[in-house]
Amino acid sequence: MFDEFTPLVKRVFAIRIVEPFCIPILLKFPPRDYLESTAATAIINALDGMKSLLEIALSTKLVVEIVAYEILELMDKGFIGIKFKCKPTDIFRITRRGIHVLNTPSSMSNIPATLSLGTVLKILSEIDGVRTANDIANELKLPFITFSEYIKFLYREGLIEYIPLYHLAVLILRDTLNLLLVNSLKYLGKSKAADIFELAKEEAKKIYAKIESVELTNNMKIEFGPLQRYMVTGSMEDVTLIIKALAMLISVLRQKIRDFVGDKVDTAINNNVNAQITSKYSITYTDVLIAIGIDVKSR
Repeated sequence: MFDEFTPLVKRVFAIRIVEPFCIPILLKFPPRDYLESTAATAIINALDGMKSLLEIALSTKLVVEIVAYEILELMDKGFIGIKFKCKPTDIFRITRRGIHVLNTPSSMSNIPATLSLGTVLKILSEIDGVRTANDIANELKLPFITFSEYIKFLYREGLIEYIPLYHLAVLILRDTLNLLLVNSLKYLGKSKAADIFELAKEEAKKIYAKIESVELTNNMKIEFGPLQRYMVTGSMEDVTLIIKALAMLISVLRQKIRDFVGDKVDTAINNNVNAQITSKYSITYTDVLIAIGIDVKSR
């Protein structure tokens, strides 16, 4: 009697089951009659053993949840497998099981002989859901190849997980906003930059009133702590509204900067910001918004 609900449940939870940064690989080609779905066909054609689920979503212009659902269906039928590859730009957070291991190291009894418990615990203690894998490897002075072997083990054991895509979008939007503020300070001066930030915030508050908690620090960066608490403790609706409000804040701020410096300088600023964000996260803020299907007014 519940069979008709199975596709709905899979579609709702697919992105939580199939991580957006895992890499789907083709195990065997599906029969022709299975590929009646346009989405499934596009995904099969995009598989190359290198693209992550998120990259497939971007290349096929499909919402990431749809890609996850189709891949989950293909996995269930044995056509697709998933492999893990730690990339320098990956961001992870510790799971409850990982916290338990940190508090009770003696519970970690199945470490391969090639790995050290001390290093496992050091890596777990450094994973914060903000810094990239490369940042943490450098902090611990571990060669990235060695570090990635530990990460593979931690991920396989369920001690860490990729940071959820919606939360990653908020981090990308925060960093994009900070980079825009640094540039606005350079071209407009502190007083004018602060003024246009407040005007932009008034527009963003129409989407999410709690954007009021975002304040500028003395060095022209946003104080993100209160909004991050809403993100962690709030509902999925709250997280979506935070993303939309931050995207609106960026859009209005860019428009105000453009009004003062002109299109040529604005384009140079935008290219510089996108280059820095892509270098850190391997994706720009507009691309991550497209991937999660959030339609906002942005350039």
